[in-house]
Amino acid sequence: MGLEDGIVLGMVLSDARTPEDIEEALDLYETIRRGRASAIQILSNVGQDQSHLVREELSQYMEEKDMPSKLLLTSSWYLFLMPV
Repeated sequence: MGLEDGIVLGMVLSDARTPEDIEEALDLYETIRRGRASAIQILSNVGQDQSHLVREELSQYMEEKDMPSKLLLTSSWYLFLMPV
C-alpha cells in the first residue's frame, strides 16, 4: 500500500506549482486512494476464499463488477483476482 500511495501521490503532485494546485492535488489523491485502501482493509479481515462474505461492505467503495472473486495471500501481499 505504501508503494502505491507514493506512486499516486507523485503523479498527482507532479504538476502542482501553487498552494492551490497542491490542495487540489491532495484532494484528488484522497479521492483516488480512499476506495482502494478501504477495500483492502475490509478484505484483509476475511480468508482467502471468503470475499463473498464482505460484498455488502465492499459495495461502499467499489462497484460489484470491480470486486474480486478470489483473494490470493502471498506473504503479506494481497493480490486481487478480478472477475473477467
